[in-house]
This record gives sequence, structure tokens and C-alpha cells, in this order.
Amino acid sequence: MAHRILLIDDDEAVLDVFQLLLTSRNYIVDCARDMKEAEEHLGQDHNKYSVVIADLCLTHGEMEGLQVLEYISRQPFKPRIVVCSGNANSDVREKVRIMGADMFLTKPFIFKTFLEELGNLLNDALPPGAVQSVNNAGTSMRHAIDA
Repeated sequence: MAHRILLIDDDEAVLDVFQLLLTSRNYIVDCARDMKEAEEHLGQDHNKYSVVIADLCLTHGEMEGLQVLEYISRQPFKPRIVVCSGNANSDVREKVRIMGADMFLTKPFIFKTFLEELGNLLNDALPPGAVQSVNNAGTSMRHAIDA
């Protein structure tokens, strides 16, 4: 069974590239351009998505990606969550981690590495309670979440 992914980004070019990349790897992909569209997709079927990939800053630089994390945390389903951002400061990373993201992608990143990490995430290769980060050099670091 193919994994279904929800992409949330306000940049059409980013959505197009992600969608092309992921569908070429047999993922089923839906796209949302803002929080309202994301809620519509997520509200249709609670168990539809294996992964939600959300840009941290949507619509005019606001951190709507955090609203996506908050929304998902209130739902009975818990898809894996990947947050993307060009803003990789440690405060933002920590907040995203605490809010439940499974992976943080710092833009720009290497798609090959992203696909490998996504595959690991979907195959539950990470230990429970771990968050993963992919930096712009394409290397990965695993950070255990403090209990």
C-alpha cells in the first residue's frame, strides 16, 4: 500500500517539485497552500496521511507551520510530521521538536538524502521518541527527545 503525504507550502514551485519527486517514488501526494486548505485535507479522513510535510512559514512569513503542529496534536490520528524551513535557528528547532515534529528539514536540502530519511521515517527506523534533523549539507543528525 502506498503512503499518502500531505504537502503544505504557499510556494507553488516548491509544491510542484515535491509532488513530482514524491509521486515518482510511488507516494500519493495531496497539496495545501495554507492552513485552511490543510485543515480541509486533514479533516476529511483522520487516518488518510502517513506523513504531513509543512513549511514553517506560510502566507507572508507567519509561522503557520506551528499551527499545523498544534492542529495535528489535537486530532485522534498522529501522522509523522516533517517541518521545512530556511530558518534553522536552535530556538525554532527546539519549539518544533517539543510540538511533536518527527523531522526538521533546513532549506536547501539534498532530495536524495531527504528521500532516504523519509523512507526511514515511514519504516519506523527511528527509535520511539526521537526527532530527526536534516541540514543543508545533506547529513542527518538524530537527537533523542528528553523524557
